[in-house]
Amino acid sequence: MIIKIPDWCYIGKTIEWSARHITGNDWVKETIIAYGTDGFFHQAKNCPMYYTKFSEYGKTVREVQ
Repeated sequence: MIIKIPDWCYIGKTIEWSARHITGNDWVKETIIAYGTDGFFHQAKNCPMYYTKFSEYGKTVREVQ
């Protein structure tokens, strides 16, 4: 199986993730830690790990400015 990883998505990169439904904050900074078949795993320090699809870029995931 070949997984196509977008250029913006690499392990160790800090992204902002919309966690309004969990934390009440609009955007939370998290680090990409692994890949799945159609997305990536990300986690903030001392927080649970979450999985987001690559297609969520620009919707619930954005690059840190």
